[in-house]
Amino acid sequence: GIPQGEETGGRAPRIGSICQPEVRRMLVPAVLHGVLKDNLNVWVALFFAAAYGIDTASLPLFIFLVPITGMVGRLVSPALYRMAGGSSDMVNICAFLVCAVAVLPLAVGGAHPVAAAALLCLLSASVQVINNSILAVFPSSFQKSGNVSQVAGWMDFFTYLGAGISANIYGYVVERVGFGAMFASWGVLSLVGAVWLCFWRQRECSAVRCGEDT
Repeated sequence: GIPQGEETGGRAPRIGSICQPEVRRMLVPAVLHGVLKDNLNVWVALFFAAAYGIDTASLPLFIFLVPITGMVGRLVSPALYRMAGGSSDMVNICAFLVCAVAVLPLAVGGAHPVAAAALLCLLSASVQVINNSILAVFPSSFQKSGNVSQVAGWMDFFTYLGAGISANIYGYVVERVGFGAMFASWGVLSLVGAVWLCFWRQRECSAVRCGEDT
């Protein structure tokens, strides 16, 4: 799940380079979770106003808990890592799958406003679990090689890259198709993130077994 850095002596450390496989494998999840995290904050109020006709004065009642549950997601992250045996991959895979499940009723439509708010809160908490993993836990694994800041910088850049590219796209999607299509795409992206991490986890486990056999 979490790569371990190596001492580099007097040489300039390179393990945090974007060319390293352990860093590259996390770029796709970083982009995907950036799409979810920032667009959730951008569109949640507009979604409630458009889908349920809720007036501006009443909107805070429905969106107030979304950032709070996001913080809860960060706070429960250590417990989730303990439950997963310290595997960041397992935590991220489960969180991406929860994201996919949470947006499914929103993509289909017809959810009660209170149910929609609860689902978005669940989505927010799950996304923040991934955010904590990608921007804090993963870079910290490069502490021995002195590349924490470098790796964190790459993760942060690709997170905002996903957010920036998708913001304009979703503006068009919401205007032309509706919020259901946006939520459906979030579900697909969440599944892609889970499958991507499963693929790399299986590949690394296979490599370890091959090494033990030899």
